[in-house]
Amino acid sequence: MTERNSALYTKLHVNKYLAKNEDSARVQELKIQHTVLSGEVAGDVINLCVIPAGYSVVGLFLTHPAMVTTAAVLGDAGDDDRYRTTMNLSAAGSLAGVVDAGMLYKPTADTIVQLKFVTGNPTVGSVVKGALLVVPGTGN
Repeated sequence: MTERNSALYTKLHVNKYLAKNEDSARVQELKIQHTVLSGEVAGDVINLCVIPAGYSVVGLFLTHPAMVTTAAVLGDAGDDDRYRTTMNLSAAGSLAGVVDAGMLYKPTADTIVQLKFVTGNPTVGSVVKGALLVVPGTGN
């Protein structure tokens, strides 16, 4: 298993704190984007973004091209499929929604969101992108 950072992960607006306004429960978007690099295989973990401590997950939107026989999960170090259980990426498409375990999940410490390829080797050059929606101060 290799752990890598997506290109957006190193951008200021993705891996640093969001503008927190305690008086507002405004939904904020954490952009997600990863272009598959040569050498990525099943078992590899891609760091996508950071959910700041105290923010709750309320939504997810992803699009992806066809990636042969690839399946992936979306989660974090504590639970690799907290936000999405096995996603079949073999046909191009999009998906929306967070599984029950991840809906309103509020980390107590900054948490890195990770994409893990679980079967098949992803197609080089394929782009997985979308957004994780979070709200400050609500949730479990």
